[in-house]
Amino acid sequence: MNIIRKILSTLAVTVLFTAVAQAQISEGTVKVFTVKGNVSLIDIETKKAEPLRRGMEFSAGKMVSTGENSTALLLFSNGAAVNVSEKSTVSVDQFIQAKFDPQLGSYLRLTEDPSQSKTELYVEEGTIAGQVKRLQNGSQYDVNTPNASAGIRGTDYVVTVVISGGQLSTVITNASGDVVAVAQGNPIGLSPGESVTITANRVVDPNTGTVTYDVTDIGTPGPATADEIQTANDAVDQINDATVAPVPSVPTATPGTEGETPVLDIDPGINVSPAGG
Repeated sequence: MNIIRKILSTLAVTVLFTAVAQAQISEGTVKVFTVKGNVSLIDIETKKAEPLRRGMEFSAGKMVSTGENSTALLLFSNGAAVNVSEKSTVSVDQFIQAKFDPQLGSYLRLTEDPSQSKTELYVEEGTIAGQVKRLQNGSQYDVNTPNASAGIRGTDYVVTVVISGGQLSTVITNASGDVVAVAQGNPIGLSPGESVTITANRVVDPNTGTVTYDVTDIGTPGPATADEIQTANDAVDQINDATVAPVPSVPTATPGTEGETPVLDIDPGINVSPAGG
């Protein structure tokens, strides 16, 4: 995680702690609902990697990386869900949450953020499609990329990062709900069904080797492409299929296997417990 991302994360934590001054703040939990193919879970600091398996859970400071023809569906304890497409890398830079009532049920059954929370994801490359339940006042959900960010409040969205040679493009799509893209500090409101593309050139510091991206073009919001809408719809369908799955009285989480086909008719014991509890 670079210095800028650390500073932004620290500021975000400070803001949330102020907003919920008397509440107990803990690390939120991310649970793995399905895994298909070759997917790794990587510690951002140590770079240690292990296979991502169905039923695993983790907190901020981890990165999920998918190979070709490989995907993962992640569930967050604030009710959000993220589908990571093939050949994609996404980090959970921040995920903190105030404690909440464990009787609210499974993550999938939540209809809104059960308590104030702060979520910050970072898409290095590839595509994620997500669904965010209605957030509490004071909650925040952001998706960052090397050259842009998206602020999301209760919606279905898609964020794609494409790297080609010395150029990087971020495409942010609002499939439904409320999304605001930000590039070079400029907010770009997206109506449902709209997307925007932000393009940047890769710059390498000759002295330190540090890589940055200089924005060269901020597109005008317009109708999302059929592929962008289909990606969002496919992710929502997977999440909805999981939502109607029966919840067993006894947890049934078992490790997946490499190449496993997603099984969406079983909830692997994914029940809400108080954040950090």
